[in-house]
Amino acid sequence: MEQLSGKLNLGEREALALAKEIGAALLVDEREARTEALRLGIYHFGSLKIIKEAKDHGIIPEAKPVLDELIASGTYLSDILYKEFLREVGEGDILVTQ
Repeated sequence: MEQLSGKLNLGEREALALAKEIGAALLVDEREARTEALRLGIYHFGSLKIIKEAKDHGIIPEAKPVLDELIASGTYLSDILYKEFLREVGEGDILVTQ
């Protein structure tokens, strides 16, 4: 296995190594781990994709409560990305023009 960034924790390094070894996709949110996955050619996605897919398939009625819970549990998400994501899933601010 290629040398992995020393900035990654043990769990991230092991997940990347296993995904590479078996050709699996990887759920990862941390920027450094995503960068490494991209460098290694590992298909990866984040929690926002999971939330969007769950809403799109009717598993959850709204994304915002799930997203808010994820943030409350310690996941960082910029205000811009938060608002952009909610708009993307149809829960953001709706501008009314007259």
